[in-house]
Amino acid sequence: MSFLSYDDARKSARRKLPRGLFDYIDRGVGEEASLKRLRVALDEAEISPRILSGLVDPDLRTELFGKQLSAPFIIAPTAMAGLVHQGGEVALAKAAQKYGIPFCLSTQSLSSVDEIAAAVPELDIWMQIYLWQDLAHSEKMLKRAWDAGVRVTVMADSGIRRGLDVLRYQEKGAKAVMLGRLPIYALASEGMTGVIKALEILGEELSEALRYR
Repeated sequence: MSFLSYDDARKSARRKLPRGLFDYIDRGVGEEASLKRLRVALDEAEISPRILSGLVDPDLRTELFGKQLSAPFIIAPTAMAGLVHQGGEVALAKAAQKYGIPFCLSTQSLSSVDEIAAAVPELDIWMQIYLWQDLAHSEKMLKRAWDAGVRVTVMADSGIRRGLDVLRYQEKGAKAVMLGRLPIYALASEGMTGVIKALEILGEELSEALRYR
């Protein structure tokens, strides 16, 4: 059955993935206190609706680092995407390109930055870099990413489940948010097509929230 929401995609991924892999994606650290506090904080961020504001067709586009995005979304770096779906990182990158948003590659991805850049040459690719104790190794990775024309980021996973969550971050001043679990659940459920659909659903939810902003 096709998913229609974050929860649907999560349930579908749980049915399709091995238990250990699903838990790696789904769970937090220890007792998951940070995950729980983040969800509570988002739910408690109130936005007062304004009726008859005249905003019928919200424009989701935003500019980030001098580049135009079709929506304030970035696919976040997620380790092991290649185990969730064959060619998982490439599928995520292609979905990002089709939707018009950046894709951030994980340090622990199965596909190299060179492979992603070659497969999706027009995409705005970012890369998450860990600072290892061996700084020479980190510098080597930085150079490899820069040589491939990739941005390097130190930003992190945001707890987004629905369009209203995106608006809550925007009201705090965010220009865009990173999407971690949602694209991975969608990838496990329906491959690249599922990722594109998840982005479209999130965009529709954000548009609906903006109509009452």
